[in-house]
Amino acid sequence: MITKTHVSALILTAGLASHGFSALTPIQSANFSAISDGTYTNLDGNRIIASGSESLSTFAKFDPSLGTLTRVLFTAEIRMTFDIRVETDDLVDSSQLFSLSLGEAALTVLQASLGYNPTGSPFNYALAFDNGGFSSVGGEDLNPSDYTSSFGLFYDDSTSGEFGGFAFGNSDVTSGVLDATSSFFVADDFIGTGFVNGLNIGPFIQLEMTDLRLENINSAFAEVSVGLDAGTATLQYEFTPVPEPSVYALVFGFAGVVCVFARRRK
Repeated sequence: MITKTHVSALILTAGLASHGFSALTPIQSANFSAISDGTYTNLDGNRIIASGSESLSTFAKFDPSLGTLTRVLFTAEIRMTFDIRVETDDLVDSSQLFSLSLGEAALTVLQASLGYNPTGSPFNYALAFDNGGFSSVGGEDLNPSDYTSSFGLFYDDSTSGEFGGFAFGNSDVTSGVLDATSSFFVADDFIGTGFVNGLNIGPFIQLEMTDLRLENINSAFAEVSVGLDAGTATLQYEFTPVPEPSVYALVFGFAGVVCVFARRRK
C-alpha cells in the first residue's frame, strides 16, 4: 500500500528527474563552401541527375562521460540555385513545326539538404532540407524560321530559380533532428572521441524523362546544373546527464525527513 508519505517522496524524485535529467551541449558550428555541379546529356536517355556533396567533418563527437545521448539537433543555412536548359539544332524537316519541351512532371527530386550517411550503409538520409520545383522548359509547335540565321537553326530555352532557408536572406534556417533510437543511427558515428562521421551537405536534382515532348527532332540535349551557396551548419547534442551524488543525497535525505515527520505524527 502506498501511503501519502511515500507518494510525496516519489513525486519529488520524479520532479528532479524531469527537471535535472535533460541537458544540451553548447552549439557547434561548421562552415561549408559553395558547391556546384552540372551535366550535359542527350535527351534520348531516361534520367538526368546533377548533385554535389561536401563532408561536414569538424563536429566533435558526444562525450559519453556526460551521460546518455538522446538526440542530435541540426541547423543549416541552405540556398540552392538551379538551371535547366534544353536545345537542338537537328530537325527531321526544317520546313515543319517542331516541339521540344520538358514539363514539371519530369522532376522527381530537387533538394538542398544536410544529410547523414551512416557507417556501413549505402543510403544517405536528409536530416535538414528544403525542396523546390520548376515550371516547364522549352516550347511546342515552334516555327523553325524563328530560330534560323546565317549560322543555321538553333533552339535554346531555359528555366532557373533558387530556394532554401538562409539566415542572411531574411528567411529561417532549416533545422532537423536525429534521434538516438532511430533505426539508421550509428552510435560510433556520433559518440566517443574525434569527429562525427557521415554528415554532408549538398544540392541534388533528378529528372525522369516522363514528361518530355520531342516532335520533328532528330536529337536534342539538356543541361542541368545545381549550386549551393556557402553557409553554416550547426550541431548540438541533447542528453540525459549522469546524476550528481548530491542529487541522490537530496532525494533520499528529503524522503527520510518526510518519513520521520510521518512517524512523529502517528
